[in-house]
Amino acid sequence: FDGQTVYKEVNGEELAVLPRLHSRNLPKFYFGYPTHKGALEFSYERARHDASFFEFPLDVQFNCINVDGRFFFLKHRRFQPHVVLGVAFPWLSVEDGSFSSDQPDAEVGDSSWRGPGLNTEVGLTAFITPQAGVSVGYAYRWMYFSRMRGLDNEVFKLEPSFKETSGNFVVMGFYTFGQKK
Repeated sequence: FDGQTVYKEVNGEELAVLPRLHSRNLPKFYFGYPTHKGALEFSYERARHDASFFEFPLDVQFNCINVDGRFFFLKHRRFQPHVVLGVAFPWLSVEDGSFSSDQPDAEVGDSSWRGPGLNTEVGLTAFITPQAGVSVGYAYRWMYFSRMRGLDNEVFKLEPSFKETSGNFVVMGFYTFGQKK
């Protein structure tokens, strides 16, 4: 999201803007199931961002549902390297991000951007007890937005679709209910 891109409806008048998102820490809520080699994890992320389009402020909400596999190495040690690989289902809602035309009296409404994503992470997990610990790592995500919902809830296929990436350091505390596998 560069804060300067506009998508225009093919053979139509509707316009939608891609705002620049300003950095923000993103809480993530996990539910997982431990396996012999790691864990299957389901998570949900949601955050409001300050955003801008050519310095004009916009309100944006980012959401994402993730399904990830976390794989541990050196399983019988207190410190275990791990990798994460999974799929993401992100969507971004932009308040007043869609316009019926480029005229001053155009109808204005919200837009929603959607598409698939890929999650990766490498890091180290420290088990304080057999069931509790802390993980630190570097996560990288690719998102391919391919659809936009605009005025009148009409869905448009984006041509070309656009790719967005994000990378950040992750710190996670956890507690595993039941017996550690």
